[in-house]
Amino acid sequence: MSNKYTIHNKIDKSKKEYDFAFLVHPRNIQDIYKEFPFLKIVPVFLFMFFFKKISPVILSTVNGAVDEKGKKIKGVIISLPITAEQMLRDRNLAKKQVFRAIKKAKKLGATYVGLGSFTSVVTSGGQDVCGLIEGVHVTNGNALTASMTYLGIQDLIRNSTVREPNIAIIGATGSIGSAVTELLTKDGSFGTLYIVGRTPSHIQKLLQRITPHPHSHRVMETNMEEALPKVDIVVTATSASGTVIRAELLKKDAIVYDITQPKNTPQDLLTKRPDVTFIDGGLIKLPEHIHVGYNFGIPTNTSFSCLAETILLSLAHYPDDFCVGNVTLEQVKYAETLANRYKFSPIRHT
Repeated sequence: MSNKYTIHNKIDKSKKEYDFAFLVHPRNIQDIYKEFPFLKIVPVFLFMFFFKKISPVILSTVNGAVDEKGKKIKGVIISLPITAEQMLRDRNLAKKQVFRAIKKAKKLGATYVGLGSFTSVVTSGGQDVCGLIEGVHVTNGNALTASMTYLGIQDLIRNSTVREPNIAIIGATGSIGSAVTELLTKDGSFGTLYIVGRTPSHIQKLLQRITPHPHSHRVMETNMEEALPKVDIVVTATSASGTVIRAELLKKDAIVYDITQPKNTPQDLLTKRPDVTFIDGGLIKLPEHIHVGYNFGIPTNTSFSCLAETILLSLAHYPDDFCVGNVTLEQVKYAETLANRYKFSPIRHT
């Protein structure tokens, strides 16, 4: 491992309110109504117009993390006033909102900022905001997410009734999807791996990238209509803002492992297909002493891996931007090393 990814323990002696910030946003207007139901009386078009003009807001704090020197590491979760759909529709506005939130994090003392959900997508994995604010480093969280996704798939493979299950990765050319594709083609624990992506040139680059791996000959480029009826495990890792999986196409007893936020899987999937297993993927178990302070609708003492990566980099006092743009396998390994060091553990799927 290169020196860039060695574990750092330099502690900033300056006083500050927070060590890191993690950026999120509402998935849709229903998320806003859950927090503020009285806003339903305001016409939607009027509310959305004014909503995007307010400042980023603090949702909660992250407490309980302590580094190896005994220093308490404190974080803040900041929400942007913009939904996933708005972010994709107006990327320039979205980037401005991300920049505003990073400036707010800086004022609160944060030296590390994690880009959650579409804040990473609209900034090219953080590349568009990297280095814009002095003293603030960023990560998109994809390294640890790729690691936990791969380990989760390995659990599913080990416990599968099929000896070598076929797998589809929807969104295979994205940062996380391509890393997971690489990891799988290195170990070959599958039958056939179907990769699905929107851009043919990106698919070709991915195929070239995995060519040196020993099991790349078992990878097939295809589309969802062809892949879903054939595969035992479906991994969704797209940057789409809504449903992309069609329940009627899924193979009998298939497993859908969805790491996306908002979810790519229809809400009524299990009603339409009770034979299918749905797994909220890409999560990680936190040490019991770390408390996020906000209910994201996931199990207690668990976290999105992208948030966990931000916490870990702050605990390690990592001195630079980390995962920006596409994730590398070296970064995946380093993030996994930090997780092991600070007792963050994979979610087991049995």
